Amino acid sequence: MPRMGGLELLRALKDDGGDYTVVILTAQGTVETAVEAIKEGAYDYLNKPIEPQRLKILLDKIVERLETMREVKALRRQLREHGTFGSLIGNSAEMRKIYQVVEQAAPTAASVLITGESGTGKELIAQTIHQLSPRAGFPFIAIPGSQVKSSKLPAGIPTGYWRAPGDNGNIWATQCFVDELAHAAGRDPLAFTLDLLASVPAGGRFDPAKMKTVLERATQKAGWGKSRPRGEGQGLAITHTNNAYVAIVADVSVSREGELTINKLTAVVDAGTIINLSAAESQVQGAMLDGISAAWFQKITIEHGAAAQTNFHEYAMLRMNHSPRVVDVEFIKSVAPPTGLGEPGLPAAAPALCNAIFAATGKRVRTLPIADASLKWS
Repeated sequence: MPRMGGLELLRALKDDGGDYTVVILTAQGTVETAVEAIKEGAYDYLNKPIEPQRLKILLDKIVERLETMREVKALRRQLREHGTFGSLIGNSAEMRKIYQVVEQAAPTAASVLITGESGTGKELIAQTIHQLSPRAGFPFIAIPGSQVKSSKLPAGIPTGYWRAPGDNGNIWATQCFVDELAHAAGRDPLAFTLDLLASVPAGGRFDPAKMKTVLERATQKAGWGKSRPRGEGQGLAITHTNNAYVAIVADVSVSREGELTINKLTAVVDAGTIINLSAAESQVQGAMLDGISAAWFQKITIEHGAAAQTNFHEYAMLRMNHSPRVVDVEFIKSVAPPTGLGEPGLPAAAPALCNAIFAATGKRVRTLPIADASLKWS
């Protein structure tokens, strides 16, 4: 375009506030511009020359998406006209104003603060927002008196995407925390996790029964619950990533001097129908080793505005002598459609390892990489 590039047009359309589905076509594409385009709200990014069949498939998906959005809007309109809206009932002018605000808030990822006197229906409004949001497939859990805050601190350091973005760090934090909760309650982590899953209602995008199946099978294969001497331990972690259900058990030994050995990693995965078993096993094995490598060794430090590490002699990676002696992967037989498999094996590997270290030494790893921590015990 003579006066405006594709990204500039995308930003202008975004500022316009209209409901657009944008696909950027370019002959000079790079990974950086593709990532930037997706961040700015593009539906997809294609490099020229474009394969007609690929373009047709993309356009079919866009049409299907738009039709679904229209159906959802029509359904919401009907609900309002009949006096019900999610969990809310009422057709007065004031209730219609509330419906309008709920409809605006539900599709977004924004945090919503709902204020009002006790008994005025704040929880019902929160539940309705959840029901009409992209997160409706996940459980709605009301916690009285809770407060959750998050903030982003601009670091000024350019970063890129890593395998299983979002889940790779969050699952480490949450699954290590669940293990801490289990021990604080005097419970076995497996029994504690199974009780948590039992409290999750069935339905939606997350199936607690599938997660229970992979967890029980993984712990069974790994010999969970056997008596072990001090310095040896097992840890578990689970994740639901890219619609795949993964449970990992790490079996470790830690010497009194703090030397860590990973004896075995056991993973059980429900990824729908497996087309190529060998490739699927490789994906999960590689993902677990990728996660272990990052958790155990990898660290970048910034000095004078630049990365201090210049090559792999300073940025350590997992090597053969540190790799698990055994990596056991099993897939649940399924006739469901295949899910993603390049990323799901990574997120639960690090928390399973850290939880195993605690079981062996009584020491919690709350800062990564593990190599910086002292694992000595007496």
